[in-house]
Amino acid sequence: MHLLDINPTELTVLLNVLMHWWYREKKPFPRTTTIARRMGSKLRTVQNALASLEEKKLIEREVGPNDATYVNPEPLVAKLAEFTKDDPEYLIRTRGPVT
Repeated sequence: MHLLDINPTELTVLLNVLMHWWYREKKPFPRTTTIARRMGSKLRTVQNALASLEEKKLIEREVGPNDATYVNPEPLVAKLAEFTKDDPEYLIRTRGPVT
């Protein structure tokens, strides 16, 4: 969590968002009330966590058709991809042993 600079609440909210992301081209649109209910927390806690994740540029919130709010997790994917470039264990698994 320290690499992403997020706290446990933000991580839990992020995981809840990602639970709704089944196809890369279809952005998730979980209801904040659903996330709050799953977490056993207040709606405002989820809203604050989403705002913080957006401020940290890990997600982008977009308004789609019918004024539905979608969460775009692509910024998180890009950030995680950056981490893999220097991770020796990941590189071994994907490219084989370095000689």
